[in-house]
Amino acid sequence: MNILSILSYHLAFFVKMRYHDPLQYILIDGEFAAVSVGHYRYGPYEIHDIVCGDPARARKNDVIAAVQKENGAIPMRFDGQIMTTES
Repeated sequence: MNILSILSYHLAFFVKMRYHDPLQYILIDGEFAAVSVGHYRYGPYEIHDIVCGDPARARKNDVIAAVQKENGAIPMRFDGQIMTTES
């Protein structure tokens, strides 16, 4: 992904999630693939969603595990869909 596609992706994300802060940008195989969004806190962050593209959707469990390991919290949604205990 080049810088223009990253910026356009981030702009689309910002319009969609304007009340959330980007917490982490997630790379898969060295390419920008997703961003976790939510709110900064003193404990584990409030992770509201992981906004992602196709590479991250294909590796959903790996992305969720990486975000959980880094933050200590499980996201409420993955690409806009509410997480269930089976996800």
